[in-house]
Amino acid sequence: MAILSGIIGDIVGSRFEKRVSAPEKFRLFTKNSRFTDDTVLTVAVADAILSGISYERKIKQYYCKYPHHGYGKAFKAWATTKENTKNDSWGNGAPMRVSPIGYAFNSSGQVLREARNSARNSHCHSSAIKGAQAVAFSIFMIRMGAGKKDIKRVMEDRFAYDLSKIHTCEEVGFSCTSDFTVSQSLAIFLQTDSFEECIRKSVWVGGDTDTTACISGSIAGAYYRIIPYKIQEEALAKLPRKFIAVLDKFTRRYIK
Repeated sequence: MAILSGIIGDIVGSRFEKRVSAPEKFRLFTKNSRFTDDTVLTVAVADAILSGISYERKIKQYYCKYPHHGYGKAFKAWATTKENTKNDSWGNGAPMRVSPIGYAFNSSGQVLREARNSARNSHCHSSAIKGAQAVAFSIFMIRMGAGKKDIKRVMEDRFAYDLSKIHTCEEVGFSCTSDFTVSQSLAIFLQTDSFEECIRKSVWVGGDTDTTACISGSIAGAYYRIIPYKIQEEALAKLPRKFIAVLDKFTRRYIK
């Protein structure tokens, strides 16, 4: 289930968030591993696509039903407003939830437009919209047969990300901006050789580990496609039945 890959990253990264780094070898799942807002809102976006209900309405519905999963203050304030309220955030909340769009739409124009639409109310800053578009477009490119060299070129040339280096939290401090998190996640994906290695590296660098692993994991899952069954099984055991039902329906409809 490729759509589960970002959610796996979120759950694995959840217990290390804001730490300078994780141990070199760590258990992927423990009793303290949990899904966070990254998972809730990824499922919300998938549900919006399936139902035809607006991204904004679905995101707010899911927030109201699952309000205690690590949302930022600005997002929580926005999520309780009337529809069409804009929040000028450049945080990483838009790219962390956008992966379903990379699977559901079949042209570059559609993917870019829908990624923008999914971000524009809660994260209307240009860097957040760009981040959502970059993540969704990476997954779309993989679906179209692109390799890592192609993805790197497009992400650097079209989206202006610097993918030359992976930065640790110890080096640069904690950041949850869209520009930093997306470039970090892309660089990790490009410089690792398997899904599990990508998730582990995303956690090892420290900082906003759940979101970095969610974004890098969503791209790695599309690229490598094979996620060990045991890892999928442990992640699914952490999720509500409602989430699993949405993910199953989305997979049957959009992921071949």
